[in-house]
Amino acid sequence: MSVELYFLFNLLADFSLLSAAAGVLGCLRLKRVAPAAALAAAFGTLARAVPGLSGPPVQCILLIPLSMLVTRQTDPRALAAFALSLGFAAMVTGTCAAYSRHTALAVIAVPRVYALANRLRRRSLSETPARIEIVNRGRTSVVRACIDTGNRLTEPLSGQPVLVASAHLLRDVLPDRGYRQVAFGSVGGAGTLRCFRPDDIFIDAQGKRQRAPESWVAVFPERLPGPAQALAPAEYILH
Repeated sequence: MSVELYFLFNLLADFSLLSAAAGVLGCLRLKRVAPAAALAAAFGTLARAVPGLSGPPVQCILLIPLSMLVTRQTDPRALAAFALSLGFAAMVTGTCAAYSRHTALAVIAVPRVYALANRLRRRSLSETPARIEIVNRGRTSVVRACIDTGNRLTEPLSGQPVLVASAHLLRDVLPDRGYRQVAFGSVGGAGTLRCFRPDDIFIDAQGKRQRAPESWVAVFPERLPGPAQALAPAEYILH
């Protein structure tokens, strides 16, 4: 197999695996997955010529920049969750490819099935409201949030996810300055919301309290439609 063909095959396989792992954790963005897949494919092609680069220690180190590229997170737990998801998808794909005559089909199909199964699991989890604690300036606001897999808002400079909450629930934690604008679009229209970076966010889902991924809080000027007090991004599901 030529170097070019080997690179293209690795690019397809890496893109499929990274997309599956990102889809499971709700952080699938093609503009992030594409460069990560290109990096992984280039490294795999280089490792073909330099056998020492194909060892497990080097592969584990490579997971760090790949995880950061795809998730845009620096929280070690978020990076570890993505790395584990990617590793499991790769293991399932490798096992199926080893026992299949159609390796390319296994590389493409298995991650898709894996992502679909976990998407169903995420949808089930998102139906249970979560208790969110927003901590800022030494004060805490508590909201009941629905984890919305359709909430793909990101703060434009950091690329971090955005939690949307009604303004009247955030009075105690609103900063005096330091706001940024985030654009949103919906069936009802489009516009911008001011958002801020709190000192900390904790999520209590199913009786387990953990620190949420690094994220911003957008201030919705009115009450959100429906029973939800806030809409949390899909990234919160992994916690």
